[in-house]
Amino acid sequence: MTERTPTLRGHHGLMLALDVNSVTEAKELLEATAPFIAAVKIGWQLMLRSGEGPAVVRSIAKVTSVPILLDAKIHDALHIAQGMISTFKDQGAQAITIWEDVGPIVLSQCMTTFPSLELFLLTGLTAADERNATTSVSGAIHTAKTCGCMNLQVPGNYPSLVAYVRRELGPSACLVSCGIGAQGGEPGGAAAAGADYEIVGRDIYLARDPRSIAEEYQNLILENIRRRTASPTS
Repeated sequence: MTERTPTLRGHHGLMLALDVNSVTEAKELLEATAPFIAAVKIGWQLMLRSGEGPAVVRSIAKVTSVPILLDAKIHDALHIAQGMISTFKDQGAQAITIWEDVGPIVLSQCMTTFPSLELFLLTGLTAADERNATTSVSGAIHTAKTCGCMNLQVPGNYPSLVAYVRRELGPSACLVSCGIGAQGGEPGGAAAAGADYEIVGRDIYLARDPRSIAEEYQNLILENIRRRTASPTS
């Protein structure tokens, strides 16, 4: 396994969504874009379409040194949630997503049982309208404060919600934003609003030149983070 950055916290930049259909495609994409990728996201598409299931995390970890966020979207009772997290951890996952409405009890117990893992609270769907997304994000902020979970995924196609979460949770929170590019989020917009990472998939893996798009987006994200953190009001 390639030695890699052990945590998403404390770092920032472009997170590549490996929502492709095979490990071969994922590896080729990583090879093409490697200099401009700060982290990668693995979701159910790659787990299921590759035929490897959770073991695909270990396959990808062998070829990249950046942190891996496993977008497992855990949303179940405590014993099921803990079983899923344990399985993913055994395959080398370092960070895993879990829905905020599992509730504070389930989230707190999972955080206690797996203290070395970064559990990222999913706050809302990028496909939701702004009103519903705002309601969901507000609930997630409450859960995060109750449990002390300072890792959240926030819809990046609503930069105002990213800014809202950043204001409420402060500079110690690690925020990753989905919905960038194909789902309407402007590259760099979520970073300007408060995100540490922007997750991008289709704009890169469907591009004729994935490397150049990754470079362009990484530069936009880093520049907007630099401007935000340099501002006296950030």
